[in-house]
Formats: sequence, C-alpha cells, structure tokens
Amino acid sequence: MADLERTEGSADVPASPGDSASGVIRAAEVPEAWVPVDRRWFGLDRRTVLPALVVLGWALAMSLLVPVAVQLATPPAQRVRAGDTIALAGDVVFVPTPGWTLADGVLAGQESNTGYPDSATVTSGPVTFAVQTGPFTGTAENLLQQLATSSGAGPGQPRSQPTRTTDGNRGVVARVGSETTDGLIATYVIGGTGVEVTVTGPAQLASPPTRQVAAMLASIAQAEEPQ
Repeated sequence: MADLERTEGSADVPASPGDSASGVIRAAEVPEAWVPVDRRWFGLDRRTVLPALVVLGWALAMSLLVPVAVQLATPPAQRVRAGDTIALAGDVVFVPTPGWTLADGVLAGQESNTGYPDSATVTSGPVTFAVQTGPFTGTAENLLQQLATSSGAGPGQPRSQPTRTTDGNRGVVARVGSETTDGLIATYVIGGTGVEVTVTGPAQLASPPTRQVAAMLASIAQAEEPQ
C-alpha cells in the first residue's frame, strides 16, 4: 500500500495532535547547553550552584581566617614599663627606657629552657637600639675595630671616645651615619663577654632621644646573679 511505504533512509518523528510538520522539534535541534526551566535557579543551572557556593565559602574563609590566624600567631610588640630589665646571654643586662618597644629580646626573669638570647632590640619610632653579646677576650677597642671591619668600613680605627657605664665598665663609642641615617656604635667587654650596641635612626631627626640612648648605654652591666 502506497501510504505505508517509507522512503529509504527517512526517520519520521511522531507528532502530537495538532503539531504541523514545521513545528516538529528534532533532538538534533536542541542546544547541548540548554537547561530545562525546572532545573534553573535565578537563571543558573541548579547543579552548578552548590559547587560555586563551596568555592565562594572557601575563598571567604581564606581571606578572613588566614590573616586572623597569622595575627594570633605573631606575638604583639611589648611596651617597656618602668622597672623592666632586659637580659642577654653572657650574664649581661641593661635597662630600656620606659615607653620604648621591645621588638626583640627577653626580660630578666623570663628565661627559656635554652637560656637568654644573645641579642635584644628596643625601638622608639624610627630609632633602633640593638644589643649583641658574645664571648670576647680582647679590649673594647679591639671589639670596635673588629665590628668596623666586619661591617665593611675597612681597616683603621673609627674615631671613637671612651665611655663608662654606671657600674664602671669601660667602653668606647663612635658616631656613624650617612646622608640619610645617623647613629652610633658602642662596645664593652664585661666579664669575658663582648657587648656591641648599635643605635640607628634617620638623619635630621627633629627630637633625637639622645638622653634616653645615653641612659641605656650607662645601664649596661653584668647580672648580679649568674643567669
């Protein structure tokens, strides 16, 4: 029967009642990225919403929690109070000026299991007062020369003048600086321990803490009791 004959290679799509031949939607005509309405949420594919929220939550956690964790892990700078004394290896102590900031070092009485460190630094604004200790058998002048040579200043004794601490420990002090920085270096030898002090700050500072620095230098002493 002619109406039941099919042309070879043809593939008809059954049509719903009322559909015309031009209204038949073939599977090949549906875009691959098309998402049915019942699977959309504010125009987005619901399947992609949850992964996107997970990524967004992770990003927020990293941006908020990581800085907080770093801040908690970093010990806050300690303001020096009246009566504080800083202790260093080699049984050396000095009294920092109240109001300065203890940027590095340990207060006397807070010794760790490994002992006191061999360095300490206090700051006041842009001015830094750093102390380093270590075994030394020479004189304060020898230590100053060694310090100048190791810092790249070259051979020759820096112009220095004698100084003395409140406890009578003799040392030498020399001015150092450049067009942008100003400061001094001082050396002492106390009970077989060499003490190097470096003070630095910007040149042309309006109010240099000269008296405060002099008082801290004068306070350098040997601990009353071996640490």
